[in-house]
Amino acid sequence: MESHPRGKEQDGSDQMREVLEAVRSEGGGTLGELAKEKKDGAFTQAWGSVLSDASSWLSPVDCTAGIAGVLAVKDASELASTKKSAQFTSHVLKDFLLPQIESIIDEEKKVAHTKLAERTEDVVMDPSKLGLKMRADTVDICYVPMIQSGGEYDLRPSAPNTSSPLHYGVIVCSVGTRYRSYCSNVTRTYLIDPTAKQQAQYRALLAAQQEALKALVEGNTMAA
Repeated sequence: MESHPRGKEQDGSDQMREVLEAVRSEGGGTLGELAKEKKDGAFTQAWGSVLSDASSWLSPVDCTAGIAGVLAVKDASELASTKKSAQFTSHVLKDFLLPQIESIIDEEKKVAHTKLAERTEDVVMDPSKLGLKMRADTVDICYVPMIQSGGEYDLRPSAPNTSSPLHYGVIVCSVGTRYRSYCSNVTRTYLIDPTAKQQAQYRALLAAQQEALKALVEGNTMAA
């Protein structure tokens, strides 16, 4: 391995050009990149400028799927952290958010989606509030908890919570937590006094999910 040290007063452009020139001298002309990743900071901006100068001979390709495939394989320690993250997410939903929703409905309170999300985030950032023996510096949110109801639904992870009060109908909740940088996510839909049509739709979706889970076995190939 050959290193290209960068001086304190340099932005790295010279070293980047050296690396690309070495690639070019070996006959390379394709560069893998994470196409959808947001590129912030002076260093990455310098990299973008250098790549632009090399566009006549260097072709970028999206390698996101390949990187994801490599990182999907976990060792025992990583699996343990992923499992603990999933357990934590489940605790937050079942032991805090769901009881909060039930209390709001039972007592007919007016609580905004934004306020309920803030309360949930506070619990994620301080696991002791759930009686869990987890260090606060090992956990974080993956995104701001999402609580949606009243016919306004946006299932994107970046969707903002509205300031409208929780509606006692169809409630969609999404919680994502991170434990030692390993993330987990859970989304649940709660039907309050559902209509016959909603119940039939739920049963159909549940049956489809159960069939999909049966097919998730080693060796099977997923297809649309």
